Amino acid sequence: MVNHTAGTLNSLLRKRNLLDRQDLTLEWRPLYEMYERILHSHLVSLGLIKIPSSIDQTLKSLVKLCRSYFPLSATEEMLREWRPLMCPLDVTMGKAMSYFEIFLPTFSAFENPDQTYKLWFDELLGFWSACGNSPIWEPHLLSLLARLAEHNTGQVDWSLYMPVIFTRVQKMFSLPVHYNKTNVGNKGMSLDSSTAARWIVSTLGGESPTQTFLSQLFQSLESYYHPANIGKYSIKLTEFMSKLSDFFIKRVHRERHKKRSWGFVPHIEHTLSDSDITEFVNSVKPIVYHAMWSRWGFLDAGATLACLATLRPELILPTLVERLYAALDTVTEPHKLTASLYSVLSVARCLVYKSKLYPEGQTHVLPLLFSVLPGIDTNDMRKSMITFQYISTFATLVPFVDHSNYVDDHPELTEEERNVCFQTSQFEDFIVEFLNRCFAIVENSEVQQIRSEVSTDDASVSREDTMKDVGMASTFSAILMQASEKLYDVALKKVKNWINGKIMEWKVSGKIAAGLCRCLTKVRPEKGLAGLLPLILDIIEGIVKDGIRNENNLNDELKFQLMMLSEIIRVPGKYLLPYIDRIDTLLSSLVQHSSKEGNILTGAVLRNTLRSLTQTCPVEYKSSAAGYDRDLTTYQPLTDWGKSGDIHSLEIDWYIPGHEEVKVAHKLVNKVLGTQLVTLGEYTANKKVLTKEELASSITFISESILGSGVFMANWKEKVVCLKASQVDLSQRSHIVFPGVNPDLTHNSSNARQEIVMVMHKLLSFQLANFPDDTKSLRGISTIYQSLLFYTGVPKVEYDARWRSFQATKKAMENKLLGNKKIIRAILVDRCHLQHESRMIGNSNRDFTKTHQLIYDDLLLLATNHYSEVRIKGQEVLGRGMKHFPHSYQLLVPKLVELLKEDENISHEQFKGALYLILGSKGKSLLTKHNWETFAALCPAVIEASHSEKPSIIKVFSALQETVVHHLETITINFAIPDKVAQQALHLWDKVENQNNLKLTLNPSLPKPSEQEILDGQKHMDENNIKASNVFAVIVDKLCSQLESGKLHWRHYNAGVSILAVLTRYDKKMPARAVKIMVNNLIHDNIVVRKTSIHNMAALLKQNKRPHVTIERAIEKKDENIQPGNRKDNQWLQYSPENWPKTKEQWNSPNFVHKTHFGYYHWPEKMTVYAAEDKQPNLDRSLQEMTDQELEIFQFLQDETNLQKLIEFLSLEENKGRDKFDSRKFLMWKGIFRNFGFKVLEKLKEPLEKLCDDQQESSQRCASEMMSGLIRGSKHWTWEMTENLWSWLVPVLRKLLGNVTVETIRDWGICFATASESRDPNRIHWMLEVLMEEPLRSQGSFLDSSRLYVLQGAMAQQEWRVGGLLHRLDRFLNPFLTHPYQNVRERLGSVMANIYALDIHFTSGTGGALSPNISDLLSEVLPKLELMKVEPDPEIYNYNKNSKTGTDIDQKLFEDICSKLDPELAMKVREQGLEQLKSIISRFPGGRIPSPAVVPPSGLRMPPPQVLRMPSAETLKKIPPELQKMLGPGMLRMASPEMLNIMRPNAGPGGKMPTPKPGMSPPELLLP
Repeated sequence: MVNHTAGTLNSLLRKRNLLDRQDLTLEWRPLYEMYERILHSHLVSLGLIKIPSSIDQTLKSLVKLCRSYFPLSATEEMLREWRPLMCPLDVTMGKAMSYFEIFLPTFSAFENPDQTYKLWFDELLGFWSACGNSPIWEPHLLSLLARLAEHNTGQVDWSLYMPVIFTRVQKMFSLPVHYNKTNVGNKGMSLDSSTAARWIVSTLGGESPTQTFLSQLFQSLESYYHPANIGKYSIKLTEFMSKLSDFFIKRVHRERHKKRSWGFVPHIEHTLSDSDITEFVNSVKPIVYHAMWSRWGFLDAGATLACLATLRPELILPTLVERLYAALDTVTEPHKLTASLYSVLSVARCLVYKSKLYPEGQTHVLPLLFSVLPGIDTNDMRKSMITFQYISTFATLVPFVDHSNYVDDHPELTEEERNVCFQTSQFEDFIVEFLNRCFAIVENSEVQQIRSEVSTDDASVSREDTMKDVGMASTFSAILMQASEKLYDVALKKVKNWINGKIMEWKVSGKIAAGLCRCLTKVRPEKGLAGLLPLILDIIEGIVKDGIRNENNLNDELKFQLMMLSEIIRVPGKYLLPYIDRIDTLLSSLVQHSSKEGNILTGAVLRNTLRSLTQTCPVEYKSSAAGYDRDLTTYQPLTDWGKSGDIHSLEIDWYIPGHEEVKVAHKLVNKVLGTQLVTLGEYTANKKVLTKEELASSITFISESILGSGVFMANWKEKVVCLKASQVDLSQRSHIVFPGVNPDLTHNSSNARQEIVMVMHKLLSFQLANFPDDTKSLRGISTIYQSLLFYTGVPKVEYDARWRSFQATKKAMENKLLGNKKIIRAILVDRCHLQHESRMIGNSNRDFTKTHQLIYDDLLLLATNHYSEVRIKGQEVLGRGMKHFPHSYQLLVPKLVELLKEDENISHEQFKGALYLILGSKGKSLLTKHNWETFAALCPAVIEASHSEKPSIIKVFSALQETVVHHLETITINFAIPDKVAQQALHLWDKVENQNNLKLTLNPSLPKPSEQEILDGQKHMDENNIKASNVFAVIVDKLCSQLESGKLHWRHYNAGVSILAVLTRYDKKMPARAVKIMVNNLIHDNIVVRKTSIHNMAALLKQNKRPHVTIERAIEKKDENIQPGNRKDNQWLQYSPENWPKTKEQWNSPNFVHKTHFGYYHWPEKMTVYAAEDKQPNLDRSLQEMTDQELEIFQFLQDETNLQKLIEFLSLEENKGRDKFDSRKFLMWKGIFRNFGFKVLEKLKEPLEKLCDDQQESSQRCASEMMSGLIRGSKHWTWEMTENLWSWLVPVLRKLLGNVTVETIRDWGICFATASESRDPNRIHWMLEVLMEEPLRSQGSFLDSSRLYVLQGAMAQQEWRVGGLLHRLDRFLNPFLTHPYQNVRERLGSVMANIYALDIHFTSGTGGALSPNISDLLSEVLPKLELMKVEPDPEIYNYNKNSKTGTDIDQKLFEDICSKLDPELAMKVREQGLEQLKSIISRFPGGRIPSPAVVPPSGLRMPPPQVLRMPSAETLKKIPPELQKMLGPGMLRMASPEMLNIMRPNAGPGGKMPTPKPGMSPPELLLP
């Protein structure tokens, strides 16, 4: 319901220029609440609600269209709502930024900047500047900024933030940057190149420095665009280039050519000036010239060149033309030629159009056009296709008229124009040469018969052959459409001479040749038909006259000529009338032949003849309506080069079938249909015998008659079958597709479609009774039914293909600068024709009648036929019908249920066909329809259906089960319309406004409902709700009965359990019976059943969760001195012994907040915490106090046998080496402990202890899942329960930490991280203190690193609220930084990165005032390394430089080396200096653990290069590039004197420093 309603609103609001803010105001909060409820609900992950996959994008589109109409106060209200989520270390930061991006209004922000974007601009950018290490929410913020920049051009000062933003943009490409053979490039970010391009373009112009930064960016990227440099980054680079130019030209169009509507209009000084455009084109030009020859980027380069050439042709076109000339002269680089051809055809309109800036451009068009003909190469189809595209593109824009002899008649021509006129003299030679090359391809495309038993008629057409046909025909058609009559005659003569006397196979080469001939008749039908049709008719008549009826197969010449005939008659019917008698006579002879290829070809002739006589279509598609046959002394064709069409004066010459054409079509239809229907009638009455071939022939001609004249075959008129009771009229409407009265091609004064239905119905019954193995005729009947149901003038497949072709052509030929006003006429005419065809297709939507029902019954027989090919076709047509006619599937449900029953009269094939009909296609099954009655009928029938164990049945049954599990959306049970909505709807009848006798509002078509009607409607809705609720209960009860019966096959039992789990929903509790089945299935022998039950248990426990009471918690001084991080008003949230609950009173105090983000920045309007335990649901309940559902779960858990078996199953190993912590099992245990408290734990203590002691991987994994569920589930336990829990659990944890294994350390890390997530640290201080008990105990490298790992997981979840704990940990770990084991040192570095991750510096101060900061770390550690500044002894340096590895130095040699050093330095080297340095480097933010922080100035206080490059430190040879790799992703703040002073000791000779630039990355500054 939400999805459809949102889609309707999207359609109403899409035209923003029709409604401004004075017309409409929309509230933002209902949209937000709906978005939050649907897309951020925890119920989705539990499976309690299933939403449509498309609803996310639909709702985002709705908000996008609505936000322009939000009230002025919306921005401030949104900020108050979402600021509490802004914690950079928490995932809620991404949620907040996502909401800001989607909801914040910017379209009309210019009216009141102080109440809109100025409220959040500096604030959000301040967060971004502080968090520079690729935060996950960065794309959302950049999207918001891009939208703000576009809607408020020139209003926002971006200069302060440009260095930061451009640096982020450069990082998003993930470019490979190497230093000392080590890649120090960035890992790449999730920024969208389209968003980045949008922001850049929107900030250009005026006094903005954006162009300077953009030019520098492209200079740094230029080498990566080179065709020799190909990598995974190339796609994003070329995409960015393409998007940038696209947004730029759209902005120029918006500012200079688009009609103004409401919204912001930038001041003239903030718009793009001519110099801005020139500078932009010059900055992009070098990279696009590189990209145009790239194998991956030439398509994007073509789009970019089209934009740039439109803006500044004089800067782009000369180089492109020169490159194409050069490529044409080079035969050894085919890719360079194809890429150059594509680039030039992309700028075709710019090159053709006369430009004052580049007047010589037109002089290159024809020489290049003539020069590319060698590209049509039989041996290189890729090159041939791009050449065809090139020629057709230019042919569409250039009139093919030889006016070289009329130059002197036009003295106003410039020198360039005179040259172009002289070049047109080669048009004739061009057309002749073009056709010669096409003929060569055709003659080399013949299908060769290589095996005697395989006919060429059965050969399949390859994709390459299809491309040849389409490419050649479209190019030739484009040339002829633009050609003068003289040149047309040349082409006609050339083709006619080539065709005359030829015999080609009709599948490939004959079809291509026929396509060329069709181009001639399509462009000038009268002349083309006169030149070709008599010749072809004469040949066919001569062959037919000799007799063909008794031949089994037609000869090759006749097949070729029939193919030619079927193509050239595809012209407006008025041109076909002079030949119609000969065609009619010919058809009368041909229909008597019944060979396979004869049916196909004769049917095509019949279909195309009827379609020509009955269809409305444009006669021509020229770029100039006046044509090109005018007097050249007064007409100058150069004026039509690249000419645009005028949409208000297209002067389309429509062909509309006249009386004579309709009369001829009627006669032909009556003749063919009459003969065939009579024949079939006699056949079904056993009065006449037909062979299979003759029967197939009759069916084919009936089908072709419908496809040819269906536009004038009216639908039958009968009483409508009511498929769905509704309060509104559901009858279908039809479009007008013919001026005046629509002709009706009847048969014997009866409805032709209905006559055919009746004959086909009888034929089907006859065939199934007498010749059930005649699959060809049965498939033919399905095809006829398909045409009768859906065909009304044009096949949907054909229309879709033409629409795609039109869109591609329009995109290639459009002028983005001038917009839709400058589209060429041929495209506009084609669009008009497509619109007419879409109306014809719309007329296929009809009301469902008894005849439709008869067709459905026949199709059901075909869809369940014995033969698979018949079933497939029947299922295809019937499936399409069920989608086409709303609710018609309900008529089939009872029959499908009957077919699923186990009955000896129902065959295996019928059963399988019924299953496939229920399955449907693409996830659209009958079981997923939003109809409870249908589900109630089909679901139990499918579960019980168990006919056979054949693989084909198992396959479709499994697919059906998967479809229900993955595609069944939550179906509405209780539907309600709020009274407010009903009252608003009633006002539609009150607000009737008129102005100057024109209606300003639309009146509802029906009268205003009375109070009684409203009450009746309410009653009807309530009755439907009760009915739906009862049906749902019946479905669940029936499924439970089937599962409890013990009669189901194991596969069907699995399906039943899965469907029962899918039916679990948020608004209806599952009955105790269903809960019992799921609980008992936790110890089922089948692993699939157990997994389904485990996943469903979390949902069932959630259903039975009792609501917990919350109270408001007052925050003192919460609006004073607001800044991110630690403040006085959030001190009570910090982890400290003073805040630990030690008594029941403290436990029940309102001082515990479980969500980590609360308090970091702003507080919510109403801060709520959980009330004391005496106000919460009682956990210590008797059995009588439990509901029936809870009782089933509790009794199962109290049974020791069940528990033992459950734990055995949960601790089984499933996939060795691939098993991991299962969140579904964790959720189950969490729900159990949450709902039943300490009573369940009593039974689980001993098993849990055994699992923790067991060294088996699977046992410890099971323990970790239970342990995390226990700690998270005890959130609302009473003080006594919690004390008892931790008094038992703390010793278990201490023992456990010594028992972890290599295989399970990851599971235990996830366990403690999960247990700590969304829990107040003071409420789980027992766990944190256990983990803090001497993390390093020198019990071995693995145990030390594992204790650090689990501590890190728990600590990281608490983020900013454990500053004291981080200080303690920092002090404890400092002495161990030079730990002898590498894995411990690596883990130490990772933990230290977490410790210092809170050192985030905002403009208002540090965000981690109570946490350790890097400055203190370096102040403490660096003095220990000062002595290492001393230069080493040259002898030692040379020795180590020449030694291969540090391992060559033995103990004696090491002591000799140390003796030459300064005593203090030697001591440091011996003790810890080198190891400590390595550990320091690994502790930086931006290293192993992603940190949001930028690199602070103190982070640059690194040891000098002498230390980093000490010759005796062989193990540190890779440190400089590693350091770059770590610091590269981190961001430096703007260069400051403090930074320069810090870096001065690392400067080069003479203390010279590199010139710092804003946003420069650390490696650029650190390394001399």
